[in-house]
Amino acid sequence: MISDIALGNYQDAEDGTQRLITDIAGDESLAKSVYSVAKKYRNSNEYEKARDLYGYAINSWPGTKYALLSRRWRVISIAMGDYQSAMNNDPNMQSAIDRTLDKLSGNPFVADAASHLIQEYYKYALSEKKAGNVSESRKYFRTAIREWDELTRRFPDSEVNAESYYLRAQGYLYLQQPRKAIECWSRIIAKWPDSECASDGLFRMGRTWERLLKSREMSKLGAEKQIKSAYRRLVVDYPNCEWTKYARLWLSQHN
Repeated sequence: MISDIALGNYQDAEDGTQRLITDIAGDESLAKSVYSVAKKYRNSNEYEKARDLYGYAINSWPGTKYALLSRRWRVISIAMGDYQSAMNNDPNMQSAIDRTLDKLSGNPFVADAASHLIQEYYKYALSEKKAGNVSESRKYFRTAIREWDELTRRFPDSEVNAESYYLRAQGYLYLQQPRKAIECWSRIIAKWPDSECASDGLFRMGRTWERLLKSREMSKLGAEKQIKSAYRRLVVDYPNCEWTKYARLWLSQHN
């Protein structure tokens, strides 16, 4: 089924899904299979199919890990599906996003849904950048950053902010504002140290300080102090991170 979805054979995938649901009804051990198929549909922008399967997982295996995960992703799938429909009627991204979020007002996963919708600006920015449209790309990066800033203001304690700060940092790098990017990574590390974005953020902080040193935008003494601080914390707090080997090597060369 997952391979059918990847190949765009949605009818075969749907037939297989129906057989799976019929065969495993009530079998909790296969909740992961239904969740995985729903995820593949979502990643293929088949949001209605994903929504329905997430709903099935919630109803069939309540209280399980995959039911809890499905509650979140079902709301996000609903938001993305509604956004797609809104864009078909009105190509204005902002109004489409606003209408979608109005429908989800009060939902406990509204911040997650909002962040995924804002990522559409980010995707447009990357697309325009790849096409060489620098001005349009910068406009979309700035819009995404502004919208995430507003989301953080409305939902300051939401864990989704860790990912949104990470994406804002990447946006600031594209806008050639490295110090703003460092501020975003610093916020993640300070408030969400257990986030998957924290260790990566520490590494990218160190690398950004290295680039500032190389471009002579910082003194050698000042930059190396910041780099050492980032890499030492990476080694101590995240010893199993994929970037720790690099951090250890850099530190051994800069005693």
